[in-house]
Amino acid sequence: MLKYHFPNVCEDELINIYSYGDFKGQGKYICLFKIENQSFLFWRNDKGNKIYTNLESISVEIINTNNTYNQSQNVDRKSVV
Repeated sequence: MLKYHFPNVCEDELINIYSYGDFKGQGKYICLFKIENQSFLFWRNDKGNKIYTNLESISVEIINTNNTYNQSQNVDRKSVV
């Protein structure tokens, strides 16, 4: 397992997760990791559950605590490998 991070994103930052443009959840970023040529986002939802989301066709929005966002990133396996 190879662990890595989005540039300029710290662990426990608030994120929104979208799949094919549909909102899927909000939680706290932990890290990215790669297993056998598949990349995953590791995050915790608002109930504290650990969630592993395949990076295929998801978007991640990083939320600042002052209700503005840093950026919204479209993520595909080619851009994070």
